[in-house]
Order: sequence, then structure tokens, then C-alpha cells
Amino acid sequence: MASERGRRRGLRGRLPALLATLIAIGILYLVARTAIAAANPIVAAQLPPKEYSRLLRVHLYQLLAPQRRVTPDVVALARRTAVAEPLSFEPFFVLARAAEQAGRLPDAIRLMEEARIRRRNFAPTRLQLAAYYTHAGRLPEVLHELEVVLGLRPETIEPVMGELTKLMATAEGRRVLASALAREPSWRQQFFAVARARSVTPPQALALLEAVRARRPNADHSLERQLYITSLIGAGQLRQARQLWLEMLPEAERSRHLLMANARFRGRPVGAPFGWDLRALDVGRAEIRDANTARPWLEVDYFGGSNAVLAEQLLALPAGRYRLRYELAGEVGSGSSTLFWSLGCESGSPQLLRMEMNRLSGTMRPQEAQFSVPAGCDGQRLRLQAEAGDVPATVVLRIAGLEIVR
Repeated sequence: MASERGRRRGLRGRLPALLATLIAIGILYLVARTAIAAANPIVAAQLPPKEYSRLLRVHLYQLLAPQRRVTPDVVALARRTAVAEPLSFEPFFVLARAAEQAGRLPDAIRLMEEARIRRRNFAPTRLQLAAYYTHAGRLPEVLHELEVVLGLRPETIEPVMGELTKLMATAEGRRVLASALAREPSWRQQFFAVARARSVTPPQALALLEAVRARRPNADHSLERQLYITSLIGAGQLRQARQLWLEMLPEAERSRHLLMANARFRGRPVGAPFGWDLRALDVGRAEIRDANTARPWLEVDYFGGSNAVLAEQLLALPAGRYRLRYELAGEVGSGSSTLFWSLGCESGSPQLLRMEMNRLSGTMRPQEAQFSVPAGCDGQRLRLQAEAGDVPATVVLRIAGLEIVR
């Protein structure tokens, strides 16, 4: 309980600062582009004395930078503006910042909400309110304001999603996120794309999955499950992660993915994190051909010049002895480049296998190598690598029937 409160206080402490950075860097720039004339001191000096809101707006734009202080003169101008132009939003924004700097958070919230009523599409107002609501522990309102900002400024989606992922650190934050995700918002895909790149722990990801599933039991929860799988991989629990990934596939397709995904290169390819990652680089490429025929193959072209990884796959083989086998055909130029399969533990243990492909002919010939997975090597990485020779030369390979068997 104490640690949960500590994480919540830490979250409330970090999120406003990062939101303020958004205001200072992102939104400030966007707003300033349309406010150059109003912010020009020469233009401002020529404004008629009674156009208080236009004069005050010059100071408002300056206050978008979180380190700027509200001076007594600006407070006095804001109060005169509120009396002279009661429908203007600028005085309430400025007075809210003054209340915030004086440590009066409830007053700051009420004043910024008045600014929002008078101009609902001003993104800095929404971001300031999100920061204030975070300080006050009003997480559902934080989420609402950030959703509005996304609608107003779509270019802020990545940093805003980054802030939303931090809500997963507390039970209350996960509850708020689950309620929002269950509505299938427009930013759902982007949220999970950012979250998979962050340090989300397996308990956090599982709790979010269960919370969303409780709200919409019959919906598609694949994105939540993928986040959980990614978190397990990040925690080194690759066997559990791969088993969950396998269960997400159609039952009729699981048999050809048991030890290696898309074994023999046949049928519909499967995606991350355990499917093939095939590269198309300046120095070479790898591509599956005729996947839906009886004799599909992996076509590899390597042009030399520098080392490269052309294909790789993440595995989760249990400890034991295995055999890597396939058929190979190809041709190589006069250079000394080398292409080979390598297999190593994700934990950084010594290489388990290096199988060079240097006995090439125009017809397919069987190739085979044995290797052992030691205890403690729960995850492995199979790579098709190329080492450049002294003289660049093209290597063309065709690999068929690739599989791993016990």
C-alpha cells in the first residue's frame, strides 16, 4: 500500500513537468506561429488602450514557458481585462498561472476551467488543466484533457501517449486507462505501439489486460495481449511469452510454429515478436517466395561491401539437443564473402551454432547441423548473417525446407 502511494506521488510529480515541457516546446511553437503579430512589441505598443485582451495575450504566450513568472503588473492587467472584456479567456489563463505559482491549486483549477469555457480549442489551456488535475489526483479528467489535445494537435500524439503509459504504474491509473481503452478510442493503436517500446512490467501489463477484458469480455484484446507478451520478453520470460503468442494464432496453424515460426517458409507469415524479421538493405535482402505453394523458399541476395543481418527470428527452445536442417542452392561471385546461420542465447552466452553456406551449386542440396541449448538459455536468436569479403561480390541463395527438430 505504501509503495503504491509512493508510485502515485511520483507519477503526479513527473507528469506535470513533462506536460509543461510539451507546452513550452511543442504547443508554444505551434501557437506562436499564428501570434507573431500580437507578440511583436512594436505592434503591441500601438494597440488602443482599451483592447486589454490583445495586450494581455502577449504576456500569455510568454507564460507558456513554465519557468516564466506572473508579475504583479500582469496580474493587474489581467484583472482589468476580466472587467472590461468578461468573455475573454486570457485573464483567466493568466490568473490561473498566478494562483498556481502561489501554491493555490484549487483556485488555479477553477480559473483555468473558466479559461476553457471561454475558449475550448486552446490547447495550452487543456494541457495546463491536465497538469493541475494530475496534481489533484483527478486522473479521469487528465485523460479527457489529453484526448482533447490530441484532437486539436494530432502532432503531439507520441509524447502524449508516452505520458499515458505512465498511468499504468498505479492501480488507479490502470483503471482509468482500461475504461478509456474499452471504448476503443482513435488513439488505441498508437498507445500500444508506444507502450510496447516502454519499460512496462508483466504485472502491470497483465493487470491492464484483465481490466480491459472485464469491461468488454467479448472484444478483441490482441493489442493488450501483445503488450503483455512484450513485457514478458523484456523481463526475460521468453518461454511463457512464446506460449501466449502461440495461443493467439489460429489453432489450425499452430503446429507449423511449434519450435520455429513459419517453418519451411510455408503459408501465411506471422508477425512480431516471434515471426521472421526479413531485411531489405543496401547491401542485401531476404524475401520469402511462393509461400502458398508446395515448394516455397527464402531468396537471399547479398552484394557485399559490409557485414549485415539479412533475416532473424526469436526462439524459445527448451534445453536439449536439436538439428537445424534445410536445402540450399545458389551461386557466388569471385569475392570471399561468407553467409552463415548463427544461433545464440539472448542472455549473451557463447554462440550455440555457426553454420556457413559456402558449398553452393545450382541444384538444391540438403544441409544439416546439430546444436545444444544449455539450461538457463531460455531465449535464442537465429540469424542469417553475411560477412563481407576483401572484394565485393554478389551472392545469391535459395533456402528451402528450413526447420528445427529435436
